[in-house]
Amino acid sequence: MALPDVARPHRPYVLGMTDQTPRPSEPAGGDGLLLIIAAAVVIVVIGEAAFVAFPSMWLLPLAILGALIVTAGVIYAAMRTIENDTPVTPPRRRPRTESEPAQSAKPVRARPVIGH
Repeated sequence: MALPDVARPHRPYVLGMTDQTPRPSEPAGGDGLLLIIAAAVVIVVIGEAAFVAFPSMWLLPLAILGALIVTAGVIYAAMRTIENDTPVTPPRRRPRTESEPAQSAKPVRARPVIGH
């Protein structure tokens, strides 16, 4: 006589649930956005360090303008990530056309090989 716990297969999950982790093929937009933000921080810090090392009245507007441009780039990347789940536009693939085989002037005739 089999015990009830041994007789039926052990499934800890209710119907409709599996113990398999799904592997969605979603683009990693968050990773790309994080990379863009990190690069922007590094660029702004380098620009501000250059301004601190060599202070001048003509470098001040360049430092502020550079920080604003980098900020605008991060905002654009964040908006693209929210809308399209990717911070940059992927390159479009060119449509492949079926190339026709080259037409030769004379038909190719095979010669029999003797001895093989």
